[in-house]
Amino acid sequence: MGKKLTALISTDITLTPAQIVEIYGARFSIETSIRDMKQHLGLGDYQHHSLLPTLRFLHLVAVAYSIGKITLLKYSNATGLVHKIIMEIPHGHLSLVLKKFVFV
Repeated sequence: MGKKLTALISTDITLTPAQIVEIYGARFSIETSIRDMKQHLGLGDYQHHSLLPTLRFLHLVAVAYSIGKITLLKYSNATGLVHKIIMEIPHGHLSLVLKKFVFV
């Protein structure tokens, strides 16, 4: 059996092949994040017919997901630039930002 061929097609003719591949790669991480939020944080279970409560719930789920990811990175053995940036976030600063976000 030969190699598997994958074709990526874009309607934006100004993109280079490298840019198309980069955008496609970012899509996978977004889909993974949405799947995780649906499975573990109830994103797919929320039901409301008004836009404002739905947006509030969506924001809270995204914040909870982000806190979980930051916590995992902060206390894991990961290395690299992202881990270095995460390690520099003081816990007190994160708490302040969350309080401001939730109570505004």
